[in-house]
Amino acid sequence: MRSPLASVALSCAAMSSQPPEPPLAEGSPALPGFPPPGTRQEGGGCLKWGLIGCAGASVLLIGGLVFLGTKAPDLLEGVLKQKQRDVLAACAPDVGEDAKREFNDAFKPFLDKAKSGKVAINQITAVTTKTEAALTDHSVSAQELKELTEAIKAAP
Repeated sequence: MRSPLASVALSCAAMSSQPPEPPLAEGSPALPGFPPPGTRQEGGGCLKWGLIGCAGASVLLIGGLVFLGTKAPDLLEGVLKQKQRDVLAACAPDVGEDAKREFNDAFKPFLDKAKSGKVAINQITAVTTKTEAALTDHSVSAQELKELTEAIKAAP
């Protein structure tokens, strides 16, 4: 017994001038208009370009991490110097020159140690956090400058 699809195909083929196509085997996944199973298009397709794109993104990511790793001390130095300038510029008029000089004298060795990696990151974070807290009102009092100087001197 023939399937209804095969019967229709045979009757349509009889009306056309072309020879009939052989009937499909039972359970065959091939449908009219689609290539038969087993044939495959040659070429790269989207998988090839996807792999090339991922490889390019990986190269950029690794390059960026290497760049960041080599420039990290310079970036840290720039941030700390900016904090130092901000604190000195925001000192209240009642802050004496001796207190400013003491802060500057304590900050220079701290900056050198931080740049060379001899100061732990949590201590650097503590100093920058105290600096930000002192700068919240855009004015650094003599007491705040003294506390900042002590925090900087406490870092090894």
